[in-house]
This record gives sequence, structure tokens and C-alpha cells, in this order.
Amino acid sequence: MNTIDHEQRNLAGLTPDEQVAMNTAGCLLLRELFGKTSSSLDTDWLAISTAKKVAICTIARQPRGELMTATLSALPHEKREAIRSAVKELGFQSLFRCGCDEKRWHPAPTTRSTRDIEQEKKERAARLRMKRVVIAASQMTQSRPRPIGQ
Repeated sequence: MNTIDHEQRNLAGLTPDEQVAMNTAGCLLLRELFGKTSSSLDTDWLAISTAKKVAICTIARQPRGELMTATLSALPHEKREAIRSAVKELGFQSLFRCGCDEKRWHPAPTTRSTRDIEQEKKERAARLRMKRVVIAASQMTQSRPRPIGQ
């Protein structure tokens, strides 16, 4: 017989195991919700059976070996488009939650990487800090000495 240590229950009255189950269900629900967006393309491709991937790659005239475990978002536009066309030819659209919508298969290219944008933000913040230091220093040197406390 399992005795429940009431100290282990959280504020919602759940045991650690129940909390894990609840979190897992929540994560699965979130994954399903996010899966309806373009991010599902890679997940769906990786979930397709090897036989279907081989068929798609053959029709798309793409090398199988590298595409069996690859993610579609990492591929160049031309390869992704060839695979999309092959999926349509074979009638495998239902394997992808987004069907064969071009916008989902070919997300708009980002012109700058996130790292570049973050670096720019840091540089801008550093320039702003330096500007404030210079202004504060110039104000201190321009004002005449005053007695402490005034």
C-alpha cells in the first residue's frame, strides 16, 4: 500500500509523479499547438518512414544518405522545393501538418543572423553608456568646485 507523504504535495495538491504527468501532458499540448506552425516541417520529415523518404528523395533526385536524418529547414531552397514537389507527386501531403504550402516550406530568409543582431544591441548599449559617462564627466569639469553637501 502506497502512503502519500502530504509534505510532498505541491500547492495544487499534486504528488511529484502527478506533477510530472501534468507537465508532460502540458508539453505535449504545447508541442501540438506549435506543431501547427511551420516549425513542424522538420519534425514531420524526421517522423516519415525510411521507405517513404527514399521514394521522395528518388523522385526529387536528391542523395538519400544525407537526407535520411537531415532537417528540411537546413537544406537550400532548391533542394527543399524539389522535395516539396516530390511529396506532391506521390500524394504524401498528409504526412506534413502544413501540407505543401510554399510559405511553410520556404520561410522568408533572414537577412541577418540573431548573433549579429545581439552584437549590434550590445554595441549600441556600450556606446550609450560611454556617451552618458562623457556627459557626466563634462558636467563635472564645467561646474566650479562646491562645498560638500551643496
